[in-house]
Amino acid sequence: MRVLGEALIDTVMLRASDFFKEERDPLFKRGLERGLERGLERGLERAQKIKKDLVRNLLLMSDMSHTQITKVAEMTEEEVERIAKRGYLPKQ
Repeated sequence: MRVLGEALIDTVMLRASDFFKEERDPLFKRGLERGLERGLERGLERAQKIKKDLVRNLLLMSDMSHTQITKVAEMTEEEVERIAKRGYLPKQ
């Protein structure tokens, strides 16, 4: 093969990507789907944590009622009550 020269080797050797498209590969598709699902789950978990932090901060630093906080944080009143009962409020 070394005697053939670079130009001839390039024409003889075809790239694998000419035959195989990763977008059509079932394993690639499965991995892509799993990655998207995991990313979505992590994003939702992060959003929930941010909401809880928002509620905690509003409970600690504002005079807002639980009803007002539910509207701001887009949570149910039960969720706000649960956060308030878990000791996020300052001890007096």
